[in-house]
Amino acid sequence: GKVEEKEVVMVIHEHGKLQLKELVAQFRPLLPTKADRDEFMQLVKKVAKLTTDHGQKFVVLNEITLEEYKLAK
Repeated sequence: GKVEEKEVVMVIHEHGKLQLKELVAQFRPLLPTKADRDEFMQLVKKVAKLTTDHGQKFVVLNEITLEEYKLAK
């Protein structure tokens, strides 16, 4: 069960801004190994930008992703 980029994008988009750990938790069943998790993080960094708010890490889709998936407002 590979994680599809589109799935990650849609989950983040649904929330607008999502805690990184919540995002990882949603996909954890599909990420059994460290290599899988590293690959997942690369994917997240490709489609989203990481921001820190009150010491918590959040992910927000980046402009390129919003355009590509036609999600831009």
